[in-house]
Amino acid sequence: MNKSRIFLIIILLLILFLSALHGRFVLLYPKNIISVIKNDFGGGELTFALRRALFQKNGPPGESYGDYIFAFKKLPDEPFGLYRYAEKIYLEDLKPLKLMSGDVTGDGIPEISVIVYKSTMFDEILDKRPFFYNYTGGELRPLWLGSRLSRRFADYILWDDGSGKIKIAALEYGSEMSIGLYEWDDFGFILLARSEPASITGFGVQDAPGFIAAEVYDDEKNESGLIYFYYDGTEILRGK
Repeated sequence: MNKSRIFLIIILLLILFLSALHGRFVLLYPKNIISVIKNDFGGGELTFALRRALFQKNGPPGESYGDYIFAFKKLPDEPFGLYRYAEKIYLEDLKPLKLMSGDVTGDGIPEISVIVYKSTMFDEILDKRPFFYNYTGGELRPLWLGSRLSRRFADYILWDDGSGKIKIAALEYGSEMSIGLYEWDDFGFILLARSEPASITGFGVQDAPGFIAAEVYDDEKNESGLIYFYYDGTEILRGK
């Protein structure tokens, strides 16, 4: 090992030591970041990164959960290195899987949603739960910690259907998968509509405002295709 390499290793170890000593730096790289969100929560834009927990135990099959949420005033789109954070929030006991943000209450300030994987007082089975928080004073303060929506879900997104109020669009289990749409009503979320069951393998929002893009398997063609769903104020319907 040449002298320059030894020198670089010493410098790196020194940086790591000083960072740990100071307690305000964290090492981030693509493989240890599960989820990232950016939004203005009332005091300027912040970036939140959910770090992957080093040791995974009893998590959902095929998915990783995090340990801490780190809040940054600035963070590159593709972080790789040591970064100074503003706040550090421990959530490993909840097994957080995904972060989202959006103004679901309509008060002009976005909330933070965390999909967690845990049991509840009335349901001892480990499952995905919808948790919502307000971010104030450097803390996550519970807004609504749901045991579930009206059905068990595989995933959900915070969706702007064009009405001006962010809703939950959830990929839910049933005879087949369906998309359930929920809106905040001051005490929790109420079901507005649910799509017809279909072989939906994944969904999200793409370049079509007001639509939810979903991968739907066609048994006759033996292939999956992209279907756009929309909400007409009463029903969730298929578009093109």
